[in-house]
Formats: sequence, structure tokens, C-alpha cells
Amino acid sequence: MMTGNRPPQSGCVQTFKASLAVLLLLSTTGCKEDTNKTVRGKDASSARFLEKSAEAGITFQHTDGSTGEYYIVETLASGVGLIDFNNDGHLDIYFLNGCPLPPPEDLASCPPNALYRNRGDGTFEDVTRQKGLEARGFSIGCGAGDYDSDGDLDIYVAGFGRNYLYRNNGAKEGFSFTEVTSEAGVDDTRFSAGACFLDYDRDGHLDLYVSNYCEVDFASSKPCFNNNTPGYCAPGQYTPVHDSLFRNNGDGTFEDVSKRSGIARDPEPGPKWGMGIAVCDFNNDGWPDIYLANDVSDNFLFENQKDGTFKNIATEAMAAVGLDGAEQGSMGVDAGDFDGDGSFDLVVTNYHKQLNALYRNEGKFGFSDQALSRGLGDSTLPMVSWGTRLLDYDNDGQLDLFIANGHLEDQIDRYDQSSEYRQRNQLYRGENKRFTEITKGGGSGLREKLSSRGAAFGDIDNDGDIDIVICNSRERPSLLINETSNKNTWLSLKLKGKKDPYALGARASVTAAGRTQVAEVRSGGSYVCQNDLRLHFGLAGSKKAEKVIIRWPGGNSSTFENLETNREHLLKE
Repeated sequence: MMTGNRPPQSGCVQTFKASLAVLLLLSTTGCKEDTNKTVRGKDASSARFLEKSAEAGITFQHTDGSTGEYYIVETLASGVGLIDFNNDGHLDIYFLNGCPLPPPEDLASCPPNALYRNRGDGTFEDVTRQKGLEARGFSIGCGAGDYDSDGDLDIYVAGFGRNYLYRNNGAKEGFSFTEVTSEAGVDDTRFSAGACFLDYDRDGHLDLYVSNYCEVDFASSKPCFNNNTPGYCAPGQYTPVHDSLFRNNGDGTFEDVSKRSGIARDPEPGPKWGMGIAVCDFNNDGWPDIYLANDVSDNFLFENQKDGTFKNIATEAMAAVGLDGAEQGSMGVDAGDFDGDGSFDLVVTNYHKQLNALYRNEGKFGFSDQALSRGLGDSTLPMVSWGTRLLDYDNDGQLDLFIANGHLEDQIDRYDQSSEYRQRNQLYRGENKRFTEITKGGGSGLREKLSSRGAAFGDIDNDGDIDIVICNSRERPSLLINETSNKNTWLSLKLKGKKDPYALGARASVTAAGRTQVAEVRSGGSYVCQNDLRLHFGLAGSKKAEKVIIRWPGGNSSTFENLETNREHLLKE
């Protein structure tokens, strides 16, 4: 039996560093060449993120339920959702919470989740009980989407013991929520982590994907030891379980199609320890594909076969494992076009002593991990990384990168001096398709060391730049308001589809000053979080977007011309 905690899957830091030169060579060969150089915007000012949770009136306190027994459920902690639940144009925040383990028979004794309504003046109001979103239990992740197509966002909460589907009752009932999990047929009782809505079969009804982790038996669970220090046992010592895919029947109910769709087949792809989810059209064929960040195992890339089924092609696509060919402890994931070639690339966050992955999309479902050659090297090795996003924090037209960090072993420093429990989150500045860490100069909000997990991204104060809300395990959350000051311009798009009012899966192509950027509307993302559903584009100094092309979820397109910058536009199908 293994003693201690997670196995050193990638070897020690010293061995890994000795291989950097070889891996760097591998990461820059056999790939298409960068032929289009880009430059930064006219005003490349420094980042400035300020922590304002207390000032905003947020008093939520996260608990991971830890009691000293070191149950593996505690390590996943929680994500967070940025969800405009009442359609007033201001992003509200939904915090997820844990519960002491084993969970009590009466979940009423568990701390509730918390819904904070954005007042629009920089402050928030706790409306959890009023709106019916307490969801007591051990909540881990969430995803939002309008599954009943009535014009307001519904919420699915994934966690340990039970999951919840909350139907938004709309304006007539004050945007309260009703729990409809059982009657909708999505009451999965396994150990779930992430969730997202998507229309995988393009029938106009949002389906539901849920990532599942492992089986847990509290009666036989015991801590593992490293140098006589108790800690969490490696996930590989627990039996993994299949993910779930629920097809929307169009009548308020769902059908479990996990096996039929190819998501939950044996032996391939088999069950893994599922965590972060990214739904994205990676091959630009108009159909949503699914990328799964799996812990201590190879990741999944499910190609949509357009017939109601998926095929896992992660291995042949070179997006399943790390640069050294080893399986990683993957947590979070995001898809974005960091190199500006019109295809969506991937960033995947990993465990301590493992490089985070930056998979460049080479076309035709081929990827190359370019983390080293693009500047994501040694700085990621001491970290356990979770939530992440390719975002343009300074609106210069080039994607930057944020990573939320925090170890899961609260006594790691007693037997491994290369890491620590509380860690700084990281901000990387994107320039000419490379990344440079600028955390130290990123404002007071990035100075504090915490054990962070989920990070959600969106324009919380509607001032034209991306803010961040972070769940910190066992502590209060961080509300990082972006106060970066420059003269760069921006464009925000709120899309409204005919069948899906929030147009999940729609792809926007924005051209300004001769340069084109792409983005998609997605449920879920990061590490088990929900991001802003509006699409944000930094346009450097451009005064207008000459052309905006929207490819709607059903496949038809709309073109809009000469849109003004520094404002939000509502575009309808």
C-alpha cells in the first residue's frame, strides 16, 4: 500500500528542470509556424487588481468540512458562479459551500451556499434564503443555462452526496428558484465535481454534462502518511466513476445518455477522476466538443460525431498528457485563441511539480503543448493550480492568463519545502503570443497567499474590463476588481438566440483595425465555475469594430458592422 500522499508522477523538481531544455525543443518542433507577429495596444499599462470583498458587503465563509480525518472530498473545495439571475444587467455571485463529513442525515445542519445580488453600486446583498438557493450539502461545482428556454438562467449544482437542479421562476415570481432535480431526472448521487449546459445534438434544447470523481467509503477511509505526517491519500487509491451526459427531452425532463453517447463506455474511454470541463468547437465544424481535465489520469477530448455520440481522441490529438508523456493531476481548463489564428487553444492546470499545459490548436484536431516555449515554465512548478482563464485584462487585444493556486495538503511544508499550503495566485501578461508573469506588479489583490480553488471571470462592475471572484478553501472569498487604467477600448457582446435565449455555443468573430478575434458563449469552465456569459473583447485603440460575425448554435450566421466600442451590444438572432 502506498504511504504518504500523491505519487511523484513527474519526478522531483530537480529532475524536471534538468529536462527543460529537451522539452523546450520538443514543444517547438513539429508545429505550424507563427507567421503573423502581433504588437501590444497603444497603452500597455500595468495590471491593478484590488481585493474588495469586505467593501462590497460579502461575508460568505467557505468550509471544506475538514475534521482532521483527511477525507478526499475535502480537497476539491468549491467553485463559484457569476450569474445574472434576475436579468438586470449586473453579475450576481453564487458561492458554493462544503459540509462536515461524513454528511449528516439532515443536511439542514450544513452551511448553505450563498447567492449575492449585485446592487450595481459596488455592493452586494445576500438573497440566498429569499431566492431558495441554499443547496445544503457538499457543493463543489456549478453551471448555468436556460434549460427550459423561458428567458432566465437556471443553475445546476454538482457535489458530493447529491446534486441540485434549480429552475429559475422568472420575473413573475421575483426570480426565485425551485429545486426540480428529481422530477427533471438529473438526480445523480455520485461524487460529482463540475457541470455545464450545452446543446450537443443541436436540437435547440440545452443538455447537461456532469463530471464525476470517485467512489468514497467513509467507513474504510484513513489518512495516508508522509514522514509521519497525516494527509490525503492519492486519488489513484479510490475507484473512479464515469461522467454523466443528460439529454434534454424538451419537456422539462432529461434522459441519461451517458453510455449511448460514448461518454461512459468501457473499456474506452473508461472512468476517470473528472474535474474541469471546457465545451468548445475545437475543429470549427459548428458542433460542440468537450474537453475534460481528469485528475491523476489522461484527459479526455470528446469529438462530437454529429449523430448523438462522442469519440475520445485526446491521445491522437496530443492533448491527453503532459510534455513528458506522463499523466497529470489536472484540475481546471479554459479554451481561448491565445495566438490569434482563429482556432481555440487550451490551457490546463495541474498539480504540484507538474507544468500547466498550454495546448496550441494546430488544426484538424491536432495539439502541441507549448507551455515551455510560450513562457509557462518554472513559475508553475511549485503550485497546485485550479481555476484559470485566458482573458484580456488590459484590453490590448491580446489574451493574458490568470491561474488560481493553493495546495490541498495543509501540512505540506512539514515534509516538502518546495511548496506551501497557501500560495499566490498568478497573472501572466500576453505579448506576441508569449506569456510573462507579472503577479508582483498586479495590484494588492494578488499579494495575499491563500489556498484558492475555483475562479470565475466577468465584468462585475460593468466598467469594461474583466474582474475575478475566487473561492478560497476554508476562508472568505476574494473579489478582485480590475482597476487597470489605460485608454484601450473594448467591446462587450450579449447574444440572444431564437431557441436558446443565451445562445450557448454561439461563436463571435470580431474584426477591428484589421485584426480578428474569436470567442464562444459557454456554460461552466475554469475549475468547476460559471463565468460571465457575455463575450468581452479588448480592442486596443480601435474606435469601432468594423465587422462582427455571429455563428449561432443552430449553424446560421448574422453579420453586424461598425459597432461602437466601449459599450455592451445586444445582438439577436
